[in-house]
Amino acid sequence: FIKKGQKIFLEAANPAYDPIELNLDEVVFQGKLLALWRKVWIIIIFFIILKIAWIETNNWNSELILKIKWNLKKKVLITGGLGYIGSHTSVKLLEKNYDIVVVDNLSNCKFDVKDKIKSLAKKDFEFFDGDIRDRSFLREIFLNNKIDNVIHFAGLKQVEESEFYPLKYYENNVTGSLNLFMEMKAAGVKSIIFSSSASVYGDSNLRKCSENSALKPISVYGKTKLIVENILRDMHSSD
Repeated sequence: FIKKGQKIFLEAANPAYDPIELNLDEVVFQGKLLALWRKVWIIIIFFIILKIAWIETNNWNSELILKIKWNLKKKVLITGGLGYIGSHTSVKLLEKNYDIVVVDNLSNCKFDVKDKIKSLAKKDFEFFDGDIRDRSFLREIFLNNKIDNVIHFAGLKQVEESEFYPLKYYENNVTGSLNLFMEMKAAGVKSIIFSSSASVYGDSNLRKCSENSALKPISVYGKTKLIVENILRDMHSSD
């Protein structure tokens, strides 16, 4: 074995040449230096490649980039989007960089809620003042927008009132929902979140209800919500 600091001699294959005297420490140092230079050059080449890639990326056609971003961004239709729950949902979706289209007939809210949503989220959005009982109104929205998902809040919601005006509630909550579902089907939209109600469980003795708890609504309002739930279940099973 060669010890540290020991000198070694390399004899040439041709006896006409003198032996070469080497210091092992110098050989090791030169080897480490060469390895270090190799690493430095690899890092330099890597950053040069990154710089070239960055320049090429920024030279892309801006319209192409916008088109890619538009295709990646989801657009959500929110019915009843200016109501209490709907407005909070609208803000959160805008903050998460979703595009939203809000529909509301302003029967349970005020128009200035739109400006409050815009102010909180620091983003604007499309709003349509209309009623989901109007199928032609809904059809125009689906034709003019690439809707990916629907969140359905629209509907009448007073339990006591529903007992005095049952037809009004069935027309708004059930017929309105049917119109929405049919226009969704025509547009090929299959993703929906439906805002139901705990009233579908009726006077349950359970402290907490689950998806498997018995559905026994006692109010007209609760019955309209259960009807819509069953429509969605049947749609899911048939598709």
